Amino acid sequence: MRLLIRPLAGLSLLAALTGYACPQDVPAGLKGEPVGQELVVNGLPMTVRQVQGRGTSAELLDRLTRDWEQAGFEVKRSRAGHWDVLAARSDQCLTTLQLIDREGMFGYFGISRPQKAGAWLPKDLGVALPGGVQLNSVVTGLDGGRRGHTIGFSSSRGIDDLDQFFLRQLGNTGWQGVSSHEVRSGAAQRARIVSAQKAGAEFSLVLWEEDRSSRALLNLSEPP
Repeated sequence: MRLLIRPLAGLSLLAALTGYACPQDVPAGLKGEPVGQELVVNGLPMTVRQVQGRGTSAELLDRLTRDWEQAGFEVKRSRAGHWDVLAARSDQCLTTLQLIDREGMFGYFGISRPQKAGAWLPKDLGVALPGGVQLNSVVTGLDGGRRGHTIGFSSSRGIDDLDQFFLRQLGNTGWQGVSSHEVRSGAAQRARIVSAQKAGAEFSLVLWEEDRSSRALLNLSEPP
């Protein structure tokens, strides 16, 4: 699987009339396309659009900062890596716009409602994780008619140990074509990739070492 605005004048009145508590529309100057459907990020339901437009992100974010503050939202501006991030928060929801200058403006516009947050991992995931792992991110959503899950986690266990855990578990729970192989980047960096299929579902896992711990990215695509 792979964060959103017409002109904001009168936004506070719009919120009062419609029940919306944060900016809802892709900002003027940007065009947006949906990213997946029914997205849940770390247990938080979220609507996400990929956005792009002409000009520079600094000018747009300066304007939105003023507009959102005037509309009465709690506004925070920050930077994450190469991304400029602007968030507008109320007691009911959070709107986030993250942009980078890439042949104009490019980024993501998201709306989430923290009061609807749930558990990070779905109850019916279909694959068990080893004990003692630290969940770093869990994204679930519909993509092309298939529900997919992307899970990032870290562990103090070695990647070979984790590799064997998943090979045993997948083999014992009816998965077919269970395989694992090693890939290397340079003399020291190595990773293991595990894959399997079952009744239309697809499983893949990448394991690597980073900062003296094992990291993993698991992708699970359910049947259509």
